[in-house]
Amino acid sequence: NKTHGRNLRRATPIIWMAWFGSSFGLSSFGVFLPKFMSSKNIHISSVYGDALILAIASFPGPFIGAYLVETHRFGRRYTMTISGFCISLCILLFIFLENEIGLVSLACLISLLTQVWYAGLMCFTPEAYPTDIRTTA
Repeated sequence: NKTHGRNLRRATPIIWMAWFGSSFGLSSFGVFLPKFMSSKNIHISSVYGDALILAIASFPGPFIGAYLVETHRFGRRYTMTISGFCISLCILLFIFLENEIGLVSLACLISLLTQVWYAGLMCFTPEAYPTDIRTTA
């Protein structure tokens, strides 16, 4: 079908950029978080303890994302749009904040919103393609 080809040529690079950008950007945030905190004179006492805090904070994210992608008010696209905008805003605030409680709170919120973003992206990706080619890999 000609319309499938034209739409897929436009949708596929956009989806690839969303996956690459979120995987690279959000993973880099987690990797460089200790270095960034130490640059603000906040010394992390336990890397494992902080990882546990971020993991606990992000735990409800997939459930919130699963709920939002199925609502008529948000759906897949608005869930990704709103969570992506909120992640960007939190990272911008994170750069300028100086106190430890604020930085840890924002890092937890970013972890939570990341899971909401991925829930939307994981639902949106296969549905962007026609049923006859979804499982052809």
